[in-house]
Amino acid sequence: MTAPFPETDAHYAAASERPQILTPPPQRSRFVTLLIEHPTLWIGLGLLVLVALIAVFAPLLATHDPAALNPAFRVKPPSAEAWFGTDMLGRDIYSRTVYGVRVSLIVGAGVAICASVIGLAIGLMSGFLRWADNIIMRVMDGLMSIPAILLAIALMTLMRGGSVFNVILAITIAEIPRVARLTRSVVLSVREQPYVEAGTACGTGTLGIIWRHIMPNTLAPLTVQATYICASAMITEAILSFIGAGMPSSVPSWGNIMAEGRALWQVKPSIVFFPAIFLSVTVLAVNLLGDGLRDAVDPRLAKQV
Repeated sequence: MTAPFPETDAHYAAASERPQILTPPPQRSRFVTLLIEHPTLWIGLGLLVLVALIAVFAPLLATHDPAALNPAFRVKPPSAEAWFGTDMLGRDIYSRTVYGVRVSLIVGAGVAICASVIGLAIGLMSGFLRWADNIIMRVMDGLMSIPAILLAIALMTLMRGGSVFNVILAITIAEIPRVARLTRSVVLSVREQPYVEAGTACGTGTLGIIWRHIMPNTLAPLTVQATYICASAMITEAILSFIGAGMPSSVPSWGNIMAEGRALWQVKPSIVFFPAIFLSVTVLAVNLLGDGLRDAVDPRLAKQV
């Protein structure tokens, strides 16, 4: 008995030529997907790129020399000639604020990179080498028992000289313990995984285990932590400069500008207001970027929040 509808090659060809009712969704790159699913990521990234462009093109954006003195034009309100007004020495606040972006970004990025690299090495050593764990962690606990700003002030006093390098070094030492403890916690959970034990059983050396299996698992949380360290470093630098323990007064940093306008706060609050706004926006951009990276790295945490 033959089938009423015999299956032939013509039937298969006709079926393959039928149009699809449901078209597949367009493929998007992972970067575009992250920007769409995590709006805080692209908002923070956009603000940070804008701030970075201001730092790069500061000589073009500035209307005056930030170090030029003009005693006859001191403590002037905002005007067409001086957009943010002038300080007690007649220096243009707008130009000094624009150049201050460079100082904050250099300090923030420098501290984030140095603290992350050194803290990663210490955390890997502490988490993977059991005999060194107690010694290293007790030293880190001792450093963390001192508030970061007080430790930075003490280190700046010992170095006896305000410069970008000294400020980065002082803040980095204060931030290293936090990175080390984060890295150690990740290492303690990863080193018990079966693939790590399999690598050890196969004869892979300690450096090979750390390089191939341990360290890649620390990069995601470390990247997020680096953004928060960058924001904290910029605030700490502004505090150090504000109290006279950071950058030299001749360097146009936001902390120095606010410190110079402190005496005229009730008369000319704009001297403090404008650099404070720039500092707040920059720290907000870095924190938004960190929040977006955190949500992208750990979606479960984003759902809980």
